[in-house]
Amino acid sequence: MKGLLIHELVDGIREMVMQKRYLRRNFGKAMADEILPNVIKELNLITNNLKVVKVAISDEDFAEVTLLDDWNNTKRHTVDLMNHKCSCRAWQVTGKPCWYALTWILTMCMNTIQLPSSEQLMQMLFLQCLISLIGLKLI
Repeated sequence: MKGLLIHELVDGIREMVMQKRYLRRNFGKAMADEILPNVIKELNLITNNLKVVKVAISDEDFAEVTLLDDWNNTKRHTVDLMNHKCSCRAWQVTGKPCWYALTWILTMCMNTIQLPSSEQLMQMLFLQCLISLIGLKLI
């Protein structure tokens, strides 16, 4: 692309962006799951390091979750599953459930379903709970 005029350079970049979007769209259509694999890995990693103190459920959609942070300070936030909101605002900003939302989702799933021993089955269970409880679509 060296030696091109500005309008030719911009047109070439536009074509490359169109091709890249086409490839990504086809990849997204071919995916069987509703959540990207790297997002699933990230959420599973977060859930392994949670230090839950208390989950106080006030309604089917609202709960107050208390967690310990890395310095053993307690942090308390309110989670609204239906509207995908948390008072820490991380869920609204990133579009992915925050620590507090994941804690409540896992608490609800553990209360309703017996957990299997295999880690792979555990991840599948977590994904099913996440999708069924909040209807999460991150594509």
